[in-house]
Amino acid sequence: MVNPRFLLILGILNLPVYWCIWRAFFGDWEDFKEAVYFWLTPRWLDWLRGELFEDTWANTKLLVFFVLCALFVASEYVMLLRHFPGIAGKASTPM
Repeated sequence: MVNPRFLLILGILNLPVYWCIWRAFFGDWEDFKEAVYFWLTPRWLDWLRGELFEDTWANTKLLVFFVLCALFVASEYVMLLRHFPGIAGKASTPM
């Protein structure tokens, strides 16, 4: 069973990791704001403006950023439960 408090703690402790991943993908706030803008703008409108490639690239960067952050926390959770089963309040059973 998944312990939501333990996941929340891992999520908070990984803030510096998220920052490093964010810097690698976006670099500055302008690039991030542009990616969020393209994410919120309908695709057909970007197509009419001739910005379909930029929209696709920005959406891909945001998606990969969020997936990497989630995978990082999930992999830490699994690794910690496997090596330290009592750390998340789980019974000590071998996996």
